[in-house]
Parts: sequence; structure tokens; C-alpha cells
Amino acid sequence: MKVLYRTFLSLFCLLSFSMTAWSQVAENSPQYPSLTVSEQQLRLKLSAWMSLLPDSTPFIRLFIPATHDAATDAFLSLSASRQKGLQCQSGDFESQFAAGARGYDVRVGDDLRLYHSSAATVHTFDELLVTINKLLDSHPTETVVMLLKRENGAKGKYTQWLQAVASSLNKRLGKRLFNGLTPETTLGQLRGKILLISRENFDADPATKGLMKAGGFATWTDNPKRSIENFTNYDSAQTPLTFVLQDCYKEIDCHGKAQLAQQGMKESSRLLRNRTGSILYTSLAGRPADNAR
Repeated sequence: MKVLYRTFLSLFCLLSFSMTAWSQVAENSPQYPSLTVSEQQLRLKLSAWMSLLPDSTPFIRLFIPATHDAATDAFLSLSASRQKGLQCQSGDFESQFAAGARGYDVRVGDDLRLYHSSAATVHTFDELLVTINKLLDSHPTETVVMLLKRENGAKGKYTQWLQAVASSLNKRLGKRLFNGLTPETTLGQLRGKILLISRENFDADPATKGLMKAGGFATWTDNPKRSIENFTNYDSAQTPLTFVLQDCYKEIDCHGKAQLAQQGMKESSRLLRNRTGSILYTSLAGRPADNAR
């Protein structure tokens, strides 16, 4: 239970990832009836909680619990004091998934190792992709959202990084990658799939344009309490989707961040009547047990 407790603290205090928000109908309209799941059902099915929902469920109506800096349960070589400030998880990818997480915040370095800031974790990008494949093989009712960002990259190597990451994704995941997220996309369409949301714009670089089945942001405002960002599906003529982004990670204490996250979740629910999504990304680094308040 200790690992589960720490993991869930990370899920809901460090990162809330909401995909609730593009529906043009009221939450409990006849077209989309209530999706209430009993607490007992959920407790018994955390490793496959999406199986409790019908295929017809609009994916945009789901709050997707996700882990901030998902790879930071262990580092290659780091002092105890520095690790305390950078470790955001106490469990590995499998234990996070078993605890209900369906989103991973992934920071990839030029060497394709996973990082938090300049600190290398014990995990590699390929390891993560293999793990996600295995998890979805054994849990075909589920889907995984991967939020991808470059971390600790050297100047002049951005194109090489894009090419290396695109190659790994296409090699390891292939047909599992879902492209074409719309307000009408259903959970049934995403079962067994990975929805890749990139903070790096693969289509903006001629060397990687057209290589990715994914979507990404042209910009990502630094440290916003609230900003408007456009998300584009690669290889698609669809109109870009609008997201409200909350990514406040500095200049505010943990209690203020908790209040911001609560405000963001309430706003996400109100956005059900229009075509605006929400990413609630306000975070706090540090071991969850040390921030239990």
C-alpha cells in the first residue's frame, strides 16, 4: 500500500491531465448519459478501470490521471539531497499503471535516456515503449496518453533528437500510435492504443515532417496559471484544437498549487459545452511522502 499511496499522491497532487472538454452537449444529456462508476468497482479494477466504461464513451469526457516526470522513481547517480528535489515518483511504470495512471509525462534526452532536468534516470525511452506495449497487450481495454518533451538537450542537436525519437516510436509502437484526435473520438477507438501528445513540433522540421502519427503543440507557454495553446494532429487537415493550459511549477507554494489544480478541474467541467480541451499540469517536484500535507 505504501507504493500505491505515494503513486496516487503523485497523480493527483503533482499532475492532473484532463481531456474532458470538447463536447457541445451537457454532461448528463440523453445523448451522453452519466458515466458513474461505483467506488467499489473502481477499487477492484484500477489496473483496468477503462473496461468499466462503454466503447461509445467520448474520450474527451474522461479525466485521465497521469504521473508527472513518470521516470523519476530512480536515478543513475545523484546525491540524496538533489534526488529529494527531483524525485516525483516512488514506483516504476508498471506500478503506476496498476494504480490507475493512464498518462505518462516523459522527458527524453539526446541519448534517449529519460531525464528530469539534467538528472538522468535509470530508464531509457525504448524501455518505456516496450513496457507500454506489454501493458496494453495484457490490458487491451485500456489506452495510454504520453506527453512527450525534450529534456537536457544540447544546442544544434534538435533535428537529430527528433529523428531518433520518431524512429524509436515508429519501430516500437507502430500501429499502436493513434492519430486524429477529435471531439468525436471514442474510448472504443483508443482501446489498446497510445495517444502521443508532443510538446515538440515534429512537423515544423523538414527532416521529420510526416514521420509521426501523433499531435503536438506549436508553443507551450512557460509557467502559466492559464494560457491558450493550439494542438494540431500531424498528417491531418483537421482544424487545430484549442487547449487551456495550466503549468505553474514555480513562484507558488504547494498549497497554492493545489488550489490552482482544483480551479482548473472545475473549469474543465464547465468547458464541456465548447470545443476547448484542458491540460492541468501544475506540478510540485519532491518525494510525495515529504509533501503529504
